[in-house]
Amino acid sequence: MSLRLPPEFRPSSKSVGRRTYNLAYVSPLLDSDLKRNLEEAAAYAKRHPVLIEIVGEGCRGEPSFIDEVLSYFQELGFQGLSLPRIFGHQTPLSLIRLLLGLDQTDGLKLTPEHEERLWLLDPEAEVPDGFEPENLSWMRLNLIKELLSRRFDKPSAAALCAYSGELDLESLTLLEKVLESIHDLRLLIVLNYDERIHVPGLFSRLNSFFIRYVPEIGGENLGSFGRVLEENLPHEQFEKFLRELTPSLSYTNQLRRYFDIDLDGRYDRRLNYPLTPIQLFLSRWQRLNEKQRNILLALALQQTVCDSRRLEFALELPEDELAGELDELLRKGLVLSVDAGYTLADTNFFTWSIDFSDHQLAERLTRRHLEYKPPRDLYGERLMRLDHHLELHKWPAAREELGDLLDYLMARGLQQSVLGMEKRVRELLKQPLEPRSAFDLLYHLVTAALGRRNAETAVRLVDDLKAYATDLDDDRRGLLAEARGRLAELRNDVVAAADHYRRAVDYLQSPDRAARVLSRAVMKLLQSNRRERAVKLVERFNELDSPAARRLALLSRTELERVQRNHQAAKGYIEELQCELADENLENELSVSAELELGRIAKAGGQLEAALEHFELAHSIARRVGFAVGEFHALSLTAMTRYQMGELEAAIEGYLESLTLLDLYGHSHEKLSILNNLGLIYHSWGFLESALSCLETCERYFTNTGDLESMVSIWSNLGMIWLDLGFIDRTQYYLKLLSEGKAHPEQSNEPTQGNRHIIAYIMANIAEQQGNPELAERLYRQTAEFYHEHDMRLFALLLDTNTARMLRLQERFDEAAEFLERIRTAGEDLSSKRLTVSVSLESGELMLARLRFDEAAEWALSALEVADRLNIPESRFRIYWLLTRIHRTQGETAQAAHSYQAARDDLDRILADFNREDLKAAFLKRPRIRAFLDNAPAADSA
Repeated sequence: MSLRLPPEFRPSSKSVGRRTYNLAYVSPLLDSDLKRNLEEAAAYAKRHPVLIEIVGEGCRGEPSFIDEVLSYFQELGFQGLSLPRIFGHQTPLSLIRLLLGLDQTDGLKLTPEHEERLWLLDPEAEVPDGFEPENLSWMRLNLIKELLSRRFDKPSAAALCAYSGELDLESLTLLEKVLESIHDLRLLIVLNYDERIHVPGLFSRLNSFFIRYVPEIGGENLGSFGRVLEENLPHEQFEKFLRELTPSLSYTNQLRRYFDIDLDGRYDRRLNYPLTPIQLFLSRWQRLNEKQRNILLALALQQTVCDSRRLEFALELPEDELAGELDELLRKGLVLSVDAGYTLADTNFFTWSIDFSDHQLAERLTRRHLEYKPPRDLYGERLMRLDHHLELHKWPAAREELGDLLDYLMARGLQQSVLGMEKRVRELLKQPLEPRSAFDLLYHLVTAALGRRNAETAVRLVDDLKAYATDLDDDRRGLLAEARGRLAELRNDVVAAADHYRRAVDYLQSPDRAARVLSRAVMKLLQSNRRERAVKLVERFNELDSPAARRLALLSRTELERVQRNHQAAKGYIEELQCELADENLENELSVSAELELGRIAKAGGQLEAALEHFELAHSIARRVGFAVGEFHALSLTAMTRYQMGELEAAIEGYLESLTLLDLYGHSHEKLSILNNLGLIYHSWGFLESALSCLETCERYFTNTGDLESMVSIWSNLGMIWLDLGFIDRTQYYLKLLSEGKAHPEQSNEPTQGNRHIIAYIMANIAEQQGNPELAERLYRQTAEFYHEHDMRLFALLLDTNTARMLRLQERFDEAAEFLERIRTAGEDLSSKRLTVSVSLESGELMLARLRFDEAAEWALSALEVADRLNIPESRFRIYWLLTRIHRTQGETAQAAHSYQAARDDLDRILADFNREDLKAAFLKRPRIRAFLDNAPAADSA
């Protein structure tokens, strides 16, 4: 076992990392240094996804810089995809749709199952009933991940270019998440933005390159104008002209067009020195007729792609007359024609066209734009109306439009797009708004930030929201308290989260919403081990009169009874909930929670196969309804069940799969919970330093979060690991923490009652190590009795094998044999290979102690057959050491030497996990290890 920590918790040595270059582009060849670095990116992209950001003018000119980059990657063996270029404001998810080829006839071929989910990538589609808005973004992530893997099944390079307007942040943030989690996708994406619309800070966690493109202008870029200048100017003056020329291909192209088109190729000495970009535009503007200027103004006011029907309506021009003027503007290079209509050729033209126009005309054209009724009220239309209202200082209309737009985006789970509206929200908040309206606008941003699990943004927005808390109605006070609870939960303070949720219930007017918050409060109280408060809070469900409240009450009562280990009562509540959901034909988050609870109950009773069935069903439902947390819990509970069955490698694989899921969703609390369980598995496997590394990382993270449930698990695991390493003083430190039972100052008045069995178990191990089997027996029996009483048969029977061992060490052989037979009979239906190995191994030890060598060998070989399939070196070491002693006692020297060497091989696997010499030295001093090493065959001793 070479894995010290899961890859997700270690820095990768293979990572390219984020790099920045400032380049001068010389046509037609790429810079040699850039080529070398692009080759490095391409080599990495043949195994993992890589992203290259180019900020500058890569989209412009023929041929463009971006075309040359893409062509170079094709030379390196990539399939090149030059996707349609985007102009103007971008609809959410438009970049993702382009990348996947969803709107192209030769794009991705979809399966029927993918077709059914395609509405997730259409922001204009209606959301089917039964889907929670926050879950939609997680469903979207899964779908994009699947479709990307399907579309790019061989090394591919795709170019996405945005020319003007606002970036589709929804697509970019989804893309960042997805590429971060798909490690084997052979895809190289080239993102190109205009300088004015680039948003820094994206893709910092990916293997990515950042290039700022500054074109170097040569005489050949000026075409006929350059040849005329070169003929009419001394060489030094011509070189000075080129040095002072603005390093912009867009500007250079406009200068060429000014000379070739506007001046009809006539040389004018005033052009000896280049005009500034704004002077050049003004010179060209003054040569346009009135209709052409009005067209540029109409396009500028739209700020995005504008179809000819809208232009006809806004300008009140006949179709043929408009077409003629547009052709002239296209020829002059002031307008571009794109699939959806027309747009200005340069981002600067939007501002300059308005600045040089008559303001009364601008107001009239704005009104005409607002009066225009497109076939559908699309996102771009809503955004345009909003910006016009803001521009004209029509604050009430802007407030209404912005509120509607935020509702529209939130209903579709487009949370990043909501956060992208913050600038407009801030502009409105500067105006005199009543506190309720201001609160509602900010609350949308808060909800989106919490949904994106963006703690830094959420903290800032919640602080702003609190400024409007005075003079609010009760319902909004409840919403604020709920937001503060979610923020505390995001920051992993479960004690504060529970208290905020409890306060929110006092104010919220909607029974359904109050019930949801109440159930979260109960869950957090149980997580922080404040059960008495949880019991009282569950009674508050009786005050809420709605079907949702009744169902959530059943779920909360189930959780409460299960935590208190009243499994039959818990099962009754959850089955009642399932009947109600079935009667109404509902499948939602509660359906997932119900299956998870039934699986937990079955697992606690040792019914591992039944538990797996419940967890797998929960996982499939969670995928259908987009319940990310439920999907994670189903995966991790399946992995833990595999562990309890003894299938450690399958458990590791399951946990790593759930970590991949969490890479998409960003749940750090749950991610560290997995690390705790991985520590437990490594401990069982025999890799103690790896286990210690995992658990100490968890301890640092969970300290002061108030999550006592997690802390108790971490403390007990650390106590046992330090004991197995031979550090009894460290074990006693964790026993003290367990006996105090506090993970947060506010838990001091409600001491823990449930840790005694864990403390007894650790003390039993200490007693065993110190050679006191009588005390160890009593403590093991006490611990097992607790688990038997609470219907947790597997844990109880595993502990009973320890009791049988203590009986053997006291030479109470008949009692030990009877005990082991009872364990075998009681565990026949539990499907636990761990229990099988444990019972068989102890039976072999007992037969050896009774000098019944043949029976001892049979039990040892029976244990070895299962342990070999499980590949657990700790178990194999103990079994081979037992076989060594059996063979030696029977005088079978060769077989004893063979078994000893096999045991030594497994011990070496365990020792290979150690890097710290102090830990390794302490482990080797353990009596069991010392006894093994001191009894090596003569050749080995040498």
